[in-house]
Amino acid sequence: MRKIDWVVSAFAGIVLGVLGLVTGVTNSFLHPEPVSAESPIDVALSTILTSHARWHTVQGEAEFVWYSEDGSTQTYTNKFALSQPDNVYVEVVDQTGLGVDGIWISDGENIYDLNKQNKTYTQNIFRDALRDTSYLPSKLSDVNPSTVKFYPLATVINAPVREYLFPSWFPQGREGDIYTIDKEESFLGRKVWVIRWNTIDNDETIVWVDKTTGIILKASQFMGGKPFLDMTFTSFDVNGKIDPEIFKVPQDYSPASK
Repeated sequence: MRKIDWVVSAFAGIVLGVLGLVTGVTNSFLHPEPVSAESPIDVALSTILTSHARWHTVQGEAEFVWYSEDGSTQTYTNKFALSQPDNVYVEVVDQTGLGVDGIWISDGENIYDLNKQNKTYTQNIFRDALRDTSYLPSKLSDVNPSTVKFYPLATVINAPVREYLFPSWFPQGREGDIYTIDKEESFLGRKVWVIRWNTIDNDETIVWVDKTTGIILKASQFMGGKPFLDMTFTSFDVNGKIDPEIFKVPQDYSPASK
């Protein structure tokens, strides 16, 4: 499956507009006022930082709406099923007819990009480095102030839901950024923190974070005061049984011609 434009734009929006990773701006944590290690916001950010260690399987569906400068929108659905540490199924469904539907699968040995239109796939080896999480910070004080560290598998999954299933990037804000907990409530039957992240660039991200797993279940992102992205999980199941057949390429698909 060829790369999809919205994947690039969404990831660039997060990395360039919110994190400032490419520009090399120094990263650190800064809260509105000094807080203790046990403060509610630190507990929430620590949960997000170590989210990948808080679940075994997840499955569900998420809807993404991107807003353009001219006011138009582009909508995609991401269906997903993941089993730690390396089995992944993500299906992308274009709801606006502007992009390309596709499926991304990892069976722990190989990675497959499936093109739903012509029933073909490309295949790559699953590198051992994608299982190596030893470099990730395990607590807020371990965060390197100069580099944002992403969960390795999230760097290759060809769908934007990766950023919210593996949200370790979120607490790694820049000097001058401010994190606050707006409230606690329920979403999809789960207890969540509603966290607001305001950056020094006048960007704002509001997320609804599952208090058990640290996964971001809902998000609204604004860049320069304008809507950029709305993401909402419409279904979500944790630690349930997943049919292993979903991590295999369907028999009616064939290798893409080189």
